[in-house]
Amino acid sequence: MKYYTKLTGVLIFTFISTSFISCDEVRKQVVKSLATDEEKKALEQSETKKEEIPHFDPYAIKKAKDAMTGTVTISNAQKNGDGRNYQISADINNNTNKDIIKIIVTISSYDTSRDMFDTSAYNYDKKTIDVSISSYSSRKINCSTILGTEYSFDKIMLDRVVFSDGEIMDF
Repeated sequence: MKYYTKLTGVLIFTFISTSFISCDEVRKQVVKSLATDEEKKALEQSETKKEEIPHFDPYAIKKAKDAMTGTVTISNAQKNGDGRNYQISADINNNTNKDIIKIIVTISSYDTSRDMFDTSAYNYDKKTIDVSISSYSSRKINCSTILGTEYSFDKIMLDRVVFSDGEIMDF
């Protein structure tokens, strides 16, 4: 009984797929018989032209927004300090047409005695820094943090940028 059910399903699928193909062929034949010479040339060109599948970019909206508003990036992060108190410095690059008045950064560190893939081994310290960075310029920022003896500095990341007109850019 199962064999006949599967066989029936395959036959139905085959019939449906061939009927769609044949309907498309019939449509083309009807169009070719009723079309003018210019329409026939256009139909032939469209059939010979390779169909291009549009490329989907999942970050297209963010790229478009960044192109319109510009970006704010952080670079050249460095740490200085003794065994516990550290000064973290980094360059903030303002590639927008607005002035920045405040930034919020996160300083990431991890416990060196634990596996670096253990998410609970990381420590995050948020800092709010008042700055004045004009449009299309950069400035070095400094902030301090206290790390335990077993913790090592990982990186500094931008969380939020506040512009002089009140607009907020989240990262």
